[in-house]
Amino acid sequence: MPLIHTQYNNTGSLTGGSRSTLTGMCDDSEWLSIRNLLLGAIDAYDPTLRCTEVQRDHWDHVGTFASRLTATFTPRDEEDEQEIDGPMLPTLNFGSEMFTVKGPQWTWLSDGKKIDMDLVQPVKILQVAELTLHGRRRSINWSTFDAYLNSVNSDTFFGAPPGTVRFDSPAAQKVVLPEGGYAWDVELKFKRRSIPWNQVWRPGQLSAVGSYDTGKWDEVRNGSERLYTPVAYMPLMQAV
Repeated sequence: MPLIHTQYNNTGSLTGGSRSTLTGMCDDSEWLSIRNLLLGAIDAYDPTLRCTEVQRDHWDHVGTFASRLTATFTPRDEEDEQEIDGPMLPTLNFGSEMFTVKGPQWTWLSDGKKIDMDLVQPVKILQVAELTLHGRRRSINWSTFDAYLNSVNSDTFFGAPPGTVRFDSPAAQKVVLPEGGYAWDVELKFKRRSIPWNQVWRPGQLSAVGSYDTGKWDEVRNGSERLYTPVAYMPLMQAV
């Protein structure tokens, strides 16, 4: 592709690179193959830059229409340096959730009268955290995740006790590698809370002698069926 001009502009990138734009001409029949060669290529004059976009438009070159390609080279992100098929790395975002604590046992401290739950709804706060595991993989098999849907951890997982981490979903994005070819940036999304996911708040009830049971967390079952099936998550991380 004949070179028309190259222009470098300072972007102040944290990676130390500058922005580079390369513009050149080619025959219409060649533009697609040349574009594919450029995408992901490293700038010959600045190895911190990688081609991330190629734009094409028609241009009248000495009376003959041809394709003009403009390739944009931008600083390589730190993500480009990720190890392919290396360990999954965690990110934790902490937060909380509120839920209504229903039951007849709640009374006003000042006079002992029962709270009208239609007017006042006592709430509790649960600590929760979004746990995301990141990794770059040469290839992925989506069927790997099927066995882990509606599951919780059967053993300690990133410091969380058994039953307190729920697998929510996988996500993946196809990326162009600096050296050419493709890979998948994979995210495994989990949700962690301070109470096991198979437990539900059990409202207090009147007993046979008229006293109140105390509300507590309790696991629910439907015969042998549980809300979430306990499974080991380490094989999932190794299989991705």
